[in-house]
Formats: sequence, C-alpha cells, structure tokens
Amino acid sequence: MSEPTGLRAGIRWGRVIGGGLMIELALAVIAVPFFASGQAGAVAMVIVPATLVVAALGGAWAARGTAEPLLNGTLAGVAAFAIYVAVALAGMLAAPGQADLATALSPAYLGSHLCKLLGGALGGWWVGRGRG
Repeated sequence: MSEPTGLRAGIRWGRVIGGGLMIELALAVIAVPFFASGQAGAVAMVIVPATLVVAALGGAWAARGTAEPLLNGTLAGVAAFAIYVAVALAGMLAAPGQADLATALSPAYLGSHLCKLLGGALGGWWVGRGRG
C-alpha cells in the first residue's frame, strides 16, 4: 500500500517530544491552581479526565504529517509520562525529605498516566482516521 503524498514515514521525534512537553505543561497549568488554593483533593477528580483530553490533543498534534499517526500519537503520551517521571525524580533528589510516593502512586495519578498513553493513541488514531 502506498503512502499519501506529503507524509513523512517513521517517528517524528521532535513532534513526539514536543507533544509530550505540551501535555505535561498543560496538565501543570490545570493542576497548579488547585494546589495553590489549598484544594489539592480536587485535583484527583479533575486531572484524570483532563489528562485524557489534553493527551488526545497533544497526540493529534504529534501525529500530524506522518505516515504512522497512531505510533507517533502514542509515543507523545509515552514522552509525557517519561517527562513526568524525570521531573518527579529530580524533585525527589532535590528535596529527599519531602518526597511523597503515596501521592505519586495514588489511583488518580496512575489513572492519569494511563490516560496519557490512551489519549495520545486516541489523538493519533483520530488524525489517521481523517486520511482514510
């Protein structure tokens, strides 16, 4: 089967990493006001659905212009998860006495990470669907 004209084959790493960064930055913009206002408990209710939507948008952006949109979108979700892990590890190393693994391993955060992968894949699928 031939590729549509103008699509780049393979993984577009710049878009994948850029999509992951956009996902994480958008989620930080959503979560920070809750923590700043002392309503950290409300983050658990908001962050999981927000992650799915934000990751789908980031995955769709990463998938544009590629012959393999599902792969590129999913990898944007993986990149977002990797960026989160890197930032969390840096925070634990910078302030080891304040590390709170209970929050990082809570069902809301684990669900959010799963939504990064699913949302990125959904965004890639959506971009690919439009070409059929």
